[in-house]
Formats: sequence, C-alpha cells, structure tokens
Amino acid sequence: MDTLVDFRHRLAPSGESLKTHFREILNLEKAGAEIGQTLAPQGIHYNRDGDLLVADYENHRVYSYSQQGSYQFHFGGWGSAPTCLQYPVHLSTDSENSIYVIDEMNREIKKFDCNGNFLLQFGRGDFGAIFSLSVDAQDNIWVAESEHNRIRVFDGQGKTLRTLPSENSNLQKPVSIYCLPDGGYLVGDKSESLLKYFDAQ
Repeated sequence: MDTLVDFRHRLAPSGESLKTHFREILNLEKAGAEIGQTLAPQGIHYNRDGDLLVADYENHRVYSYSQQGSYQFHFGGWGSAPTCLQYPVHLSTDSENSIYVIDEMNREIKKFDCNGNFLLQFGRGDFGAIFSLSVDAQDNIWVAESEHNRIRVFDGQGKTLRTLPSENSNLQKPVSIYCLPDGGYLVGDKSESLLKYFDAQ
C-alpha cells in the first residue's frame, strides 16, 4: 500500500525559499519564421537531448525547438487522421525520445517518434477527459483520469499494466501526474491537499 503524505507538509517551505531569481533569457513567441503562427502553449517538455517540445493547443500542433531556441520541426494539425491532433493538451517523452501527446478532443493518447512521425494511438472510447500524463524510468505511461478517479499505467504499446491506487479514497478526481526518478509519483487532485506524494510500489 502506498504511503500517502501531504506534499506541502513534506516540503515545508519558508517564505524566503519561495522567492525565485529567475530571469528571462529567451522568449519564444512564434513557431518559427517558417510557420509564422503565434504559439498557444498548453504543455511543455524537455526530452533527453535537451530539446524543447511545445503542445500548441490552439493551432493543434506540437513544435520542437533546439536548446538554443531554434525551430526544428512540427507535426499534427487539425483533422481526424491518425497523424493529426485536436487540442493537444499535454505531452511527455520516453528514453528513446518518442513523444506521447494527449489529444483532448478525441480523449486519446498518440505516440510519435523523435522526429514527429506517427506510431500508434490508444484510449479512444475508454478515457474520460484527460489532461496529464508522465513517463517513468521504465518507459511506462502514467495517466491521470479525473472522471474515473484513478491513475492508469500503460506500456509503450498502449497496453494497460495496472490501475492505481486501487480503491484508494485519498484520490479525489486526479487531474495531474508526475513520475519521480525514485519510482514515486506526484498527483494533483481536487482535494484540500491539492498535491500528494506516493512512494514507489
């Protein structure tokens, strides 16, 4: 059984520790001179090579940028074909830099290779509304399913491996998930605690 703690008490931040010293060093406003569209980023992710991937919600595409902020490529676009996306809301990558994208309109996950070529899709007709996924150290895909009040884990081919936490009343409509390197995971839900930490199973 998972050990569940309130993440805010685990961190116990002081007012001073919440202060940041961030400074803007790069501003990406458009998808690139080649495209010329203003970005509407809904999800962002760095892959293992340090490239930045942006899920452009309003333009229904995913864009890739180098570490220096240079446009590399994009994929998707509105439509019903497997290669298309309809409101991509979140994304992540695995150890091979394959890209997993949540297609919000179709309530499914689509997998693309590191260059944006379509590989497979899964979950249509099975998921409710989903907004967050994360890939763990074993390249399994964890999906927060708010409507069904559960977290499901899939392999790289879209096969369900397990559902968790099984019959755990501590979850209240999970909307976000993040896998930690030690096997634990963070869940954001609609309870009073908002952010919860589960240890590895």
